[in-house]
Amino acid sequence: MKLKSFITTIFTVLIFFTVTLCFHSETILAQEAEQLDVTIASPNKNCSKLQDNSHSTTVSFEAQDTITITSETAMGGIYVKFNDPVQTWTLQYNNKTEIKGEYGFLHEYAAFSEDVTSCTITLDSAMAISEISAYSKGTLPSDVQLWKKPCEGQADILVFSTHADDEILFLGGVLATYAGQQHLNVQVCYMTNYWDGDRRR
Repeated sequence: MKLKSFITTIFTVLIFFTVTLCFHSETILAQEAEQLDVTIASPNKNCSKLQDNSHSTTVSFEAQDTITITSETAMGGIYVKFNDPVQTWTLQYNNKTEIKGEYGFLHEYAAFSEDVTSCTITLDSAMAISEISAYSKGTLPSDVQLWKKPCEGQADILVFSTHADDEILFLGGVLATYAGQQHLNVQVCYMTNYWDGDRRR
């Protein structure tokens, strides 16, 4: 009887360590995305400010201007930081065309579903851009903002926030509970008009 109990205990411990090792291995194998060296070009524009890692420098573009991003290494996606109210823009790669900017996100990451070494942005209206960067496939760094589109239909909870990040300061735990644990649709509405005052990031 004692031998059977001992073998059962050893077997349980082995299963536990095997499962733990498998999950740990998956974590290790999750490749982190790297920022790639890319060339950014637009006819009659100096695009060097788009790669200077500064929010305060911008390049102004007119409607129908094109911006081409090329890389020797396959890109997993591009990250565009706008400096003006965002209108729709078109992304073309590998004979595919996608419409972006539909939700007016100031920062937008456009992921590619296949290997891409060259893509072209066409702006539907005049806009200023602060930065454009490209990343390899993998887990993106924490400073890349992945915004979710507004709730479709009805939100379960609508939060009015005076300034961006106020909802975290005052309701961080509440939002995590309702949105994260209870899987409710939580929508945050910012009351600040970002465009009429000092622009802060």
